Amino acid sequence: MFYERFAELCKIKGISPSKAAFEMGISKASITNWKQNGYTPRSEILEKIADYFSVSIDYLLGREPKETDDEMIQLLQDIKDNPDKRMLFSLSQKATPEDVKVMVKFLEGITKSDNHE
Repeated sequence: MFYERFAELCKIKGISPSKAAFEMGISKASITNWKQNGYTPRSEILEKIADYFSVSIDYLLGREPKETDDEMIQLLQDIKDNPDKRMLFSLSQKATPEDVKVMVKFLEGITKSDNHE
C-alpha cells in the first residue's frame, strides 16, 4: 500500500521513485523493500517523504478518505486537459509562496467581479 502511494506521488511530480529517494537521501534498498516486501518506512522517513511531497503522513499510509484521492485525480485531470490551467499551474510552480498568495487573492477578486456582472 505505501509504495503505491509513493509511486503515485512521484508520477504526479514527474519524477522517478529512485530520483525522489536520492533527493531525499533515502537508499535504493529502501525503495526495493517498500516495493517488493511491502514494508512501510519508519516515522523519520515518513516525515521526510510527507514534507517532500507536501502531503500528510496519514495520506502516505492510506488513512485519508478515498474522496480525497478522487478529488485530487479530478483536479489533476482538469489541469491536464485545459492548456490555460496547465500553464497557470506550471507558472505557479516557479512562484514563491508569497507570490502564490497574492495571485490567489487576485484570482478570487476577478472571479467575484465576474459573478456580479
